[in-house]
Formats: sequence, C-alpha cells, structure tokens
Amino acid sequence: MRLDTDASFMGESAFTAMIEGIREAAVEAGMIDSAVFDDRVNGLYRNCKTDGVFCYTFFRAVAGKF
Repeated sequence: MRLDTDASFMGESAFTAMIEGIREAAVEAGMIDSAVFDDRVNGLYRNCKTDGVFCYTFFRAVAGKF
C-alpha cells in the first residue's frame, strides 16, 4: 500500500523551500558545490512523483568545547 505524499509539505512549500533557502550560504561557505546542491534539491522535488520515496530522520546532537 502506498500512502499519498502531501505535496504541500514535500513539494514547493515547507520542506524543500527550507532547504533551498540555505543554498547561497552553503555554496558561499564552500560546504557544497552549486551544481551538486541543485541536483539534490531536484531530488527532493522528485519525491512528489508517484514513484518517489522520502525518509527524514530527526536527531539530537550535543556539542561541547574540549
């Protein structure tokens, strides 16, 4: 059984828009190449297609100065 993907969350709004919003900062910081970033965002849009799959893991991290 396949659940319908809520395009308002995955598609052109909340989640993908949040990722797209950090593009310039991530590229300028040298964290990722612009072409690679764009390819990954296109992958997020593909999740809204009928054969798309999306898995998101929430995690908690703790940082310390040693």
